[in-house]
Amino acid sequence: MTLAWYTREIDPDGLFSSVLRKEQGNNPMRYFNEQVETLFDEGKATADPEARKKVYEEIMNTAILDDTALVKLKTMEIKWAANKKVEGLTLLPKGYPNFYDWKWVG
Repeated sequence: MTLAWYTREIDPDGLFSSVLRKEQGNNPMRYFNEQVETLFDEGKATADPEARKKVYEEIMNTAILDDTALVKLKTMEIKWAANKKVEGLTLLPKGYPNFYDWKWVG
């Protein structure tokens, strides 16, 4: 199975459920594991961060290590640069620039 995707999501559910759940649009390889489906439901139903971490670790161990549903081929690094006359350059939590706060000075 292959995967061509990237994410800057803080929560793992958005990316991994879209590629590892049976009925999702980014699962063209039709990966399916009943245990993984159950774990995703459990992860979504839990608000406790530590409990969710354990659930998603188990999803990754099952889908990636046991089933080899996904294989990481490359990591892409993105670098941002700006002119010295730009102030307010900050990155959003997902790693993208917050253009709304930028100001041109000079």
